[in-house]
Amino acid sequence: MKLLKITWEDAVTIHDITHSLEEIKKFNLIQAETIGYLVCEDNKKIVLCSLVFYTKDNNEKYYKTLHIIPKKSIIKKEIL
Repeated sequence: MKLLKITWEDAVTIHDITHSLEEIKKFNLIQAETIGYLVCEDNKKIVLCSLVFYTKDNNEKYYKTLHIIPKKSIIKKEIL
């Protein structure tokens, strides 16, 4: 399995206090990095996981702790 590092822009949620429109206009998306095993990808998303489990006969894989990243948000994709 490929191990990838994805650098991408993520949404921001701000709960603390009220803000003026001028303050809000200065807010930006945050840059995130996610490292994981490539599960699958298509033209809209890439799916990584942190855990892979195999059946005793190694015929099937099960994936846990999935991270689904929109392709439109990806800045950089590296194979590790």
